[in-house]
Amino acid sequence: MSTTIPSDSDSRERRPTPLSGDTPPGNAALLARVLVEAHAGRYDNAVKLAHGKGGQELEVQNALAVCLMRTGHVEEAVRILRGLVMQPGSTWMRKDRPVHLKVNFATALMLEGHTSGALEMLGDLEGETTPHVPLLRAAVQRWEKSLPWLPWLDWKINRVAPHEKRVAIDFVPGEFGAP
Repeated sequence: MSTTIPSDSDSRERRPTPLSGDTPPGNAALLARVLVEAHAGRYDNAVKLAHGKGGQELEVQNALAVCLMRTGHVEEAVRILRGLVMQPGSTWMRKDRPVHLKVNFATALMLEGHTSGALEMLGDLEGETTPHVPLLRAAVQRWEKSLPWLPWLDWKINRVAPHEKRVAIDFVPGEFGAP
C-alpha cells in the first residue's frame, strides 16, 4: 500500500552529520552516501545504496526505513524497524536502541494505520524524546477531534482505530539520527 508523504522541502528537519559513533568505519562511507542521496530527495537511490554491501549496519537500516517511509513503502519500513527495535520473540522494545529508531517505528506504525500500537510505542519511551514525538502526539489529537462520534467512542473505550480514517501527519516522516 502506498501512502502520500509530505515532501522534504516541507520539513524543518535538522540535517545530521552522516557519521555516527556507532557506525563501523567500513560502513561510515556507505551511510554517508545514503544520507547524501536522502537529503537531496533521491530516496530511491538511497534505498538502492542501502541494499548494497554493508547495508545491514543499524544506522544504514534506519536510513533505509526512513527513505521507504518517505516513498510510501510503509509496510517494508515497519518490517525493517520492527527487527531493529523490538526484542526478538517479544512485544517490547529493546532498551539498547537509540530513541530515533523507536520513534521511527512508531511513525511507521501510525502511517500503516496502527494508531494504538504507535501510541503504545511512544508511551514506552520512558522520557526519551525527539522533535517528532510532540508532532506525532499532536497529529493524533487532531485525528481524534476529526472522528465521528461512534468511531471516537470506540477509540476512547477500546482503542480501536477506524481503518478507513488514518492519522494524517503534516511533517516529513522519519529521523536519520542524532548529529
